[in-house]
Amino acid sequence: MNAVFPTKKDANRSLKRLGCLLSILLAFILLLGVVSLSTSFYRWDGAFPGGEFYIHVQNHLGEPVTGAILNIYQKNRTTPSFGYPFDNYVSGQSLISDSTGEIVVLHIPRGIEFGGGGSYLFWVIPIGESYVPDFRCEISADGYKLRIFPVSLIFNVSDENVHPIPTQVVEYKGTAYTLSGYDRIIVVDNK
Repeated sequence: MNAVFPTKKDANRSLKRLGCLLSILLAFILLLGVVSLSTSFYRWDGAFPGGEFYIHVQNHLGEPVTGAILNIYQKNRTTPSFGYPFDNYVSGQSLISDSTGEIVVLHIPRGIEFGGGGSYLFWVIPIGESYVPDFRCEISADGYKLRIFPVSLIFNVSDENVHPIPTQVVEYKGTAYTLSGYDRIIVVDNK
């Protein structure tokens, strides 16, 4: 039995066919990528809810904590976030709980405050940027451990622990705003 080996010409023809098939496959994959990116494009806009937020600082027994200080920091966790997201948190003016343990923070609605957009490569792999600004809140009080929590704890108005207060007119910097009010209880632990 004689073995038949392909000639150089046959080998070149096979390589050309393989190259052609790979080129077609690559073009098809690229086309799918472009189509998936263009058909899955999304854009979203968001904002923190406007309102007056009544934060009731309490100890584990439910007693009000007087003199508790609320500080808000930007994402890098060292820079105070004066003026946003809380309009009444300004430099040189601390947010301190009163004799009832209450701290009032105010967020005036500004329309669109943040957003993002992107697409999905092959309808699966997300490409783009979508995020809500990240702020860190700290409540400190003499005799209590530092309480650290995300600003979303205050802004989550759909939480069952948030008790809405009827809409009211609030004056801030000479302008009247109609805002909802929200009660939020924050518990601090003894040292």
